[in-house]
Amino acid sequence: MILAIASSLLLFGPGSPSIYAAGEGIRVISDSQEIDFPSDVNFELTVESSSEITEIQLLLRGSGSRIWTYAYSAFEPGARVTANYRLATSGAAYVPPGAEMEYQYIIRDAAGNSLKTERVTFEYTDTRFEWDKTQIGQLVLIHHDIRQSSVDKIAGRISPDIQRVSDLLEIQDGKKIKGLIYNRRSETDDAFPFQSQTISDAGVFQGFAFSNHRIFVGVGLDSRLIIHETTHLLLNQSLGDRALGLPSWFNEGFASIMEPNSNPFAGSRFREPGASLRSMTRVSGTPRKIGAFYQKSESVMAFLLQYRGEAAFQGLLEELRQGKTIDEALTAVYGFDIDGLESLWAGDGSDLSETGSASQQRRSEPIGGSQSVSPSRPSPFLFFDAWVFGGLALLVLVLYGGRLAMGHLLPKSTADDEFADLQNEDRWRPSGPSV
Repeated sequence: MILAIASSLLLFGPGSPSIYAAGEGIRVISDSQEIDFPSDVNFELTVESSSEITEIQLLLRGSGSRIWTYAYSAFEPGARVTANYRLATSGAAYVPPGAEMEYQYIIRDAAGNSLKTERVTFEYTDTRFEWDKTQIGQLVLIHHDIRQSSVDKIAGRISPDIQRVSDLLEIQDGKKIKGLIYNRRSETDDAFPFQSQTISDAGVFQGFAFSNHRIFVGVGLDSRLIIHETTHLLLNQSLGDRALGLPSWFNEGFASIMEPNSNPFAGSRFREPGASLRSMTRVSGTPRKIGAFYQKSESVMAFLLQYRGEAAFQGLLEELRQGKTIDEALTAVYGFDIDGLESLWAGDGSDLSETGSASQQRRSEPIGGSQSVSPSRPSPFLFFDAWVFGGLALLVLVLYGGRLAMGHLLPKSTADDEFADLQNEDRWRPSGPSV
């Protein structure tokens, strides 16, 4: 999810299209869109008819959505009118930069004539920068002022991971998805959706995914960020329109285990089980609880994938595509519901399945092979279908202290060398959650 700071009014897209249409005495003279980033978009339409124009309705939707919204443009009735409508794109009406939208008008006059214009598609852009695009399978990575060689290195590194996710989700001829990358945290002050003053000031989140627009927005050319958010978009695309909304433990856990070098822990290695899986429908709470949420979600989803293999997991996805609840889908494929899954994951329910002895052996070691008894941190990338609120003051202090310590104690990494052109003192490091 993204926004950006702007102060000037600029044309949308590659030259705002003009439509010249006629029907039953009504004729469109001009049609344009202008962007005042990040505040709003101004739609302007000039139309004439042999009779007085009485109504101009604007229909609008994201290109990834099936639902149209509508509004009535303001104008003074007459035979030739210019109508305007200003679409808010920030705050509660936030639209991520890079999102593609389409619209059309329905025009009526006093003689009873009507005209529906052709659909127009445009891209809502952050007009402060000149953007470049790099194709990586289904993903179009949108970036600015980064050496192409650096982008190509990342592209080569993540291409197999994206294909792995697509294969697991059985996506064939998938729709295009996009990811827009900012270089520095300061560029996202108005580009990310507003959460709360504390969260915004702290710069806690590194990325946001928007399934309704098939796009994610993030800061930093980071392979984990890109794969995590791409997984969210591909999962949503794979499930289709009939699927019910997923609980956050499923959505976040799956995206986390798809990250490069994911190293989740077995359920039996958790010192505290935390909140029940059934209650983990959305991310909320204190920083510590949020961290535990992601650790547990990743571990549960890793267990589920290993329990009876990828074929069974793909069967679960097929059940979800039919509009079944998580409980119904789990029961149909595995023979247990959410509570049964949690019991098996925690090492307390081997009797729930004939393969219990094998799963018990798998639970004897951390899923990722680490020997620590308690996970050290959650995935640094979060996804929200709904806003996440909560007190994050403690996390802010930990992040700030950790950043200072890292700067003094750790050597410069290979990744830093490869992307040295991105380095800046206000570039956010992926040490805490994002959306």
